[in-house]
Amino acid sequence: MEKEPTTQDILEAINHFASDVDDKFISIDKRFDGIETDIRQIKATMVTKSYLDDKMADLRGDLVSIVRKEDSKVDTFVKIAADEGAISNKSAQKILAISPFPK
Repeated sequence: MEKEPTTQDILEAINHFASDVDDKFISIDKRFDGIETDIRQIKATMVTKSYLDDKMADLRGDLVSIVRKEDSKVDTFVKIAADEGAISNKSAQKILAISPFPK
């Protein structure tokens, strides 16, 4: 026949269980502290959408400027070539019609 647990046995079991739960919570708290540190570091170095949008707009502006300069150079070259008779006026007009920007 099995002996019924005493109040002291029950209290010791509850105390042991509570200690185990406390240890697990302490372990979880330490892991969360590490995760919070990682998240702070990620937030500090993360690129935001507005920052990226601004940089992309700047890049687009720079590229448009470069392409406009190159287009101007091609136009000048074609006009000079046509004036010197290296290409026909009809060919020059066809080349000048192929422009990345409307005139």
